[in-house]
Amino acid sequence: MDPTSVSERENVTLTCRTKCTLDPITGYSWYKNGQPIPNSNTYSPVYRLFSVSSEDTGRYSCAVEGHEDLPSAEETLTVTCKNMGFKPLVCYVNIVVKDISCKCKRIFKSTVFFTPDSPRNTSVSASPSGEIVKGSSVTLTCSSDANPPVDKYTWYKKNVTSPKASGQSYSITNISSEDRGEYYCEAENTIASKNSTALMIIVAGKQTSVMTAAVGIIVVVLVLILCLSGLMWFR
Repeated sequence: MDPTSVSERENVTLTCRTKCTLDPITGYSWYKNGQPIPNSNTYSPVYRLFSVSSEDTGRYSCAVEGHEDLPSAEETLTVTCKNMGFKPLVCYVNIVVKDISCKCKRIFKSTVFFTPDSPRNTSVSASPSGEIVKGSSVTLTCSSDANPPVDKYTWYKKNVTSPKASGQSYSITNISSEDRGEYYCEAENTIASKNSTALMIIVAGKQTSVMTAAVGIIVVVLVLILCLSGLMWFR
C-alpha cells in the first residue's frame, strides 16, 4: 500500500503481490476489514482509491481469484482530516419540532381592460304600447349600450327641429292628435352620440265617445222602428 497514512482527498494505490506460481492468474479480490469490497474484483494487481475520506480508513487485504482462502496480510490505511488552516468550529443547533399546519388557497387575479366606445344598440320603447287613446298618457324610454356610460339623452320628433325633452324617459300626458308621429332619442357619451330608430305613436279617439255615439244610433233606430210600427197599427 502506498502510502499507508494519507489526508482526505488524496489518492491511494493498493498493490497485490504473490510469491506463488499460479498460471494463469484470472484476477484479484480485495477486502476491507475482512469483508469483500463490492465491485472490487480486478484483472490487474493494482486497486486505486481516489479522493479518500475518513470512511476509507480500515484494514485492507487481497487474494488471487480461486484462492480466496489464502488472503494476504492486512495493511492498515489511516485517513486524517486535512488541515485547512482554520480553527475548529463547533456548532450547536437546537431543533424544536412542532405541529405545522398549512392552508392552500387558489388566488386568481385577473385584469379586465375596457375599450372606450360610442353608444350602441340605441332603441326606444313605449309604455303602454300600441295605439294611445286621446287624453291618456304614454312614457317613452331610451336604452343604449356604451362605455363610458351615456350621460345625456335627448328626445326628438321627426320633422320637428327643436328637441322635445331630455332625460332617459319622456312622458306625454293628456295626449291629443297633434302628438301623433315618430319619436326617437339621441344617446350621447364622451366619445360620440347615436340616434335610435324612430317609434310611431298612433293616437286613437276616446272609447267613451265611440260608445256614446253607438248607443245613440241604436236608440234612434229603435225609436224609428216603434214609430213606424205604431203608424201601421193605427191605419
